[in-house]
Amino acid sequence: MQVLVIPMNPEFFPEMALLLAGIFAGAVALRLLFARQPGRALRLGTLGLILITLAFLLGKSGRVHSPYGAGVSARRTGNVATGK
Repeated sequence: MQVLVIPMNPEFFPEMALLLAGIFAGAVALRLLFARQPGRALRLGTLGLILITLAFLLGKSGRVHSPYGAGVSARRTGNVATGK
């Protein structure tokens, strides 16, 4: 059995933390909704959506992250295409 390993650039750890926090906040909001506390559930659900949106916006932003990954893949593609 082979283990799936996904390489991850460490500069994306803040976005991963925001995404996980948003998912956790959404789960707690659902629990509060089922516990009949709609006010607290709405506030926490809104916070979860904001955190998830912020994670995606920061992850896609070119200002926050270096173009390291794009340059490496372009070089690899160029080496394969030229045979060098």
